[in-house]
Formats: sequence, structure tokens, C-alpha cells
Amino acid sequence: MLPRLYLLAVLFGSTAIIEPQDLTKNVRGSVISIVGPIPHAAVLAYDQTGNHGMLQAITALDGSYQFEHLPSGTYVFKVEAAGFHTAEIRDVKIDDREVKILPAMSLDLAAMYCPIPPLAEYYRLLSAATGAAALSGSVKDQKGRPIARAIVKFVVERQGAVAVQKTAIDGTFSFPAIQPGSERCWITVERDGYFAEEVRDPKILAGFESVAAPITLESCPPGRCQPYLKTIRVLTACE
Repeated sequence: MLPRLYLLAVLFGSTAIIEPQDLTKNVRGSVISIVGPIPHAAVLAYDQTGNHGMLQAITALDGSYQFEHLPSGTYVFKVEAAGFHTAEIRDVKIDDREVKILPAMSLDLAAMYCPIPPLAEYYRLLSAATGAAALSGSVKDQKGRPIARAIVKFVVERQGAVAVQKTAIDGTFSFPAIQPGSERCWITVERDGYFAEEVRDPKILAGFESVAAPITLESCPPGRCQPYLKTIRVLTACE
């Protein structure tokens, strides 16, 4: 298994009113890794309303990029670089009278032969730049139906469960105030009539709400939900 590295995509600065002569370049930023700038990475901007076509910026040798005359609207930003999983930030509101700056985000290394799946389905910007993070997701059964009132815990190593809640009627959950740290963390999900599930190392990024892929619970008869009775899944060499 190849080691996991991190790619940081930085869209510099917070939202700020700028002088009219600066409005031509209303989105700026850079793409870097833990070892330095990443040139030739693609940053794609999609208008979610469909009013504008896709726009693209390519990072320079120093990792920097800029969008010129990006119209007002609500956008998806996608960062792509060779050898890394892509990452999406959705619901980004752009005002062409301001410079928009996004918090740092990271991409996970995509192994050539045994791909490592991304740990977040996509990201949303948090409204306040406090350095905190958020995590949300959903719980479903094997037929894709939402599971309500499942107990979801956000667990931090050496701290235990720091947040606990039950899924809503549509199976969703949300932890709105998480402090990113260096300790390992995971999500546990329990519900009567289902085997418990655990998701290790969910992606937590300061300034973002990480939206995790749906968590699927396998059903079990009453009194037969011991972990060793769970269906055995044959793993491939990559898993």
C-alpha cells in the first residue's frame, strides 16, 4: 500500500471588498503539497445555476492561479492534479464586487494499482472563518432506504466520544462544531436491528463542512447482531 500524502489547495484570503481596478481577478489562489507548489494543476469552476459555462484555471510553476471576471453566482470548485483524487467544494457564492478566498483544502493520493477512496464525498464552506470544521452524512440500509434514530458518535482517540446524536427521519446527521486536530478520529453508528458500523479517519478540514459518503448498515435478527455474525465480505488484494 502506498503511503497517503496530502495536497493542499489554497484560495488566498477571506472575502474582501476591493478597488474597481482589481475586480478583473476576483478569485485567486494556489495549489501546494506538503513538499511545495504543484504546477499544472487544474482548478475548474462550474456555475450551479447553469447561467455560465465551465471556467478553468491552471496553476503556474509557483502553484498560483487566478480566475478573471468570474461572474456572480453559486459555484462548484473542483481541483484536479495528476496522481491525486479530485476534491469538490460546492455551494460557493461569488460576488463579482469582492475577492473570494477559500480555506485550505487537501486531496488524497490516488494509488496507481490499488486506489484509496476519497474520505469525503464533497465539501461546503462554513459561514464563519473560526478555524472550526463540521462533518455531516447519512445512514441507510442495504436497499438504500434512510435509517432514522441511529446513534452516531464522533470519537477522538484518547478523548472518547466528543459528540453524539441520532439520525433524523431522512437518515442524516451533522456535527456542526469540530476542532480539527492531529489525533485520529472515527465515526461509529449503532441501531437496533442492524450490525454496528465504524468509519475510520473521516476527512476533517478547517473552514469546511465535510460531507461523507452514505454509511450502510447491514440488518440482523434480534439477538443475532454480534459482530462475528456479520456477513463476511471477500476482500480483493487492493482492500
